[in-house]
Amino acid sequence: MEEVTIIVAVIEGIVFAAVAVWQRRRLRTRLKDILREHLSNPRWNWRTFEDLKKAIHANDDAYVVELLTEIGARRSEKERDVWTLET
Repeated sequence: MEEVTIIVAVIEGIVFAAVAVWQRRRLRTRLKDILREHLSNPRWNWRTFEDLKKAIHANDDAYVVELLTEIGARRSEKERDVWTLET
């Protein structure tokens, strides 16, 4: 009987871990979509880093830079605080 309980616990752990990974990946994809939407808006060629951080409610600069890099955004060479999508 104990073996069954252990097996069930292991299976539950695997399922919960898989769901957590899926949720993190889904969130990350959604955050990149939001950033892409903000950078694709024809009203602005460039967006400030702070505006982009606020758009996804982030407080970790390195994480936001990582997301921006993954979607093909680049930082201005003249002004460090503004970003645009690569063309």
